[in-house]
Amino acid sequence: GPVLAAAATRELLTGGATLRAGDGARGPLWSAAVLALALLGGAALCTAPPIAADDFTHGARIAAFQQLPLGFGRLAFPGETTITPRYWLALWPIAESQLATHAGVSGLQLLALLTPALAVLALLAVRGLARALGLSREVASLAVLAHVTALALLDDRLQPGRAFFGRLGEDKFLAILLLGPVACTLLVAVLERATRRRVLVAALAWTALACAHPTSLGMTALVALAFCALDFAARRNRAALVAAAIVVATTAPVAALRLVPHPQYRHLHFSVADSEEQGELTEGRTWRVDVSEGGWVGVAARARPPALLAFGGLALAAAAVRWRRATLPRFVLAALAVPTVAVVPWTGWLLGLLVTPFHLWRTLGLIPFGLGSVLLVEPLLERHDGRGARAIRASASAAFVVACVALLLPVAAGDARALRILKTRAASWVTPAPDDVLVTRCIGNRERTIYRVADLRAVQRAIDTATPERPVVLGDRCINDLLPSVSARATMVAFRLPIEMLNHGDFTIDEATRIWDTQLELVDGRLPADAAAHFLTERGVDLVVTSGATGWLDAIPDSLLPRRALAASGPLRVYRVGPAAIAPPRSAS
Repeated sequence: GPVLAAAATRELLTGGATLRAGDGARGPLWSAAVLALALLGGAALCTAPPIAADDFTHGARIAAFQQLPLGFGRLAFPGETTITPRYWLALWPIAESQLATHAGVSGLQLLALLTPALAVLALLAVRGLARALGLSREVASLAVLAHVTALALLDDRLQPGRAFFGRLGEDKFLAILLLGPVACTLLVAVLERATRRRVLVAALAWTALACAHPTSLGMTALVALAFCALDFAARRNRAALVAAAIVVATTAPVAALRLVPHPQYRHLHFSVADSEEQGELTEGRTWRVDVSEGGWVGVAARARPPALLAFGGLALAAAAVRWRRATLPRFVLAALAVPTVAVVPWTGWLLGLLVTPFHLWRTLGLIPFGLGSVLLVEPLLERHDGRGARAIRASASAAFVVACVALLLPVAAGDARALRILKTRAASWVTPAPDDVLVTRCIGNRERTIYRVADLRAVQRAIDTATPERPVVLGDRCINDLLPSVSARATMVAFRLPIEMLNHGDFTIDEATRIWDTQLELVDGRLPADAAAHFLTERGVDLVVTSGATGWLDAIPDSLLPRRALAASGPLRVYRVGPAAIAPPRSAS
């Protein structure tokens, strides 16, 4: 990670290796201003992203590495190691745990604090890639601005903007959105001249990507291999074979881990039909894909709005016409080919056999919005003779205007949601949450809840000292999924969704669904007192954590469920429940 970040920073400082005619040694001031605007906007839109969805699992993994002996033990539930072999090399959470320890913060705090910096590095990586592909300083800076503008408008769930601005600290999105562009930039250098140093650096970059996330590695590798194939076909460039060998050498070992027998692989499905046959086609999976008549599978419609499809189709066509002429269209064609395969139902199932159909929506993060915008207006660039900075600046300005108009089409068409998103982002920039709080989303209502870090640390102390062994903990809707990230010793009754419980514990889908539904009925106060007490006793609950109203717990008589307050901090309360909660009698003095 640090090696790749340094490479991206070096691209900013040195300006890359390839310059177009007329690009001076020192770019104009306005080019630097445009880049600064893009970087500032990208970082500002990442301010105080709410902790939600996979953040809870990622935060729990960081907490496990930070608070427990190093290993790959099960998260949230007791038992032997169940992390699937394909994630044995996913080491980014270990790096985050080290950063958090040295910074004196929790893993979730680190996610919130690190995201703006990661956004800047990711945008610098895009600029470095643009420079390596032959764009001038001016056009590369405008490409970055167009890129961040597109992401800001694509901020619905499953869309790449949500991943960039809200979940960049997670390994899967860090790999695609930050490490991927840097690794491809270094691969372009190999294509230009395969020196030993360039081959070594590119191999290190792809190794870092392999140690970030397996699925994201596979998606990025498909783009890289397609790019190498196009370059070899266009130029008969033998260096393309070297570049492809680097990608295969780093990707093949990770792909081979799928062949290692492991019990948790029974929950990993590479077709919708297989998932349905096993009874594991849950709502959490079906909304990520569209299944058409005949069983064809593609990315869900909510992840690919019409404006995105129009942009992708135009850029893909422009790249297909011009791929033999330059490196830029070859890369854009390769980068758009993989998301296109994922979106089209008649081919999406094929890609699903490699990365599972339920991850197809992540391929949208591979789309080079800025580079594609430049390619769309490249005919305007060609109208100038290309000699002279004025012609380049005029062309770049025209490219930027056209790109922004195209990206603003959803707003022009009356997409009020896009406007609301931009207002929300701007508000979080003007009034960011302080560093001593965490912003999360509750289960079900998606509303934000703000917790003071000091209160969460008090809960951690109570959990860690409650029992000699790992205590079984149950929380209400707003705090339950956060608890494994607060204390790695917490053993949960239910965690996130039933399908997530399958990934972390020994459950059947029916059993996980029953437990999850019953817990929600309990904390919503919809379970009779005797049934509530029986459920808590049956699941061996030691601690109950509440973050607000405690009516559901107060409704259970002490005779059915003894309890004793252990800790209170802010709105959070920790109760010891069950027979152990009965205070021992005091001895006579």
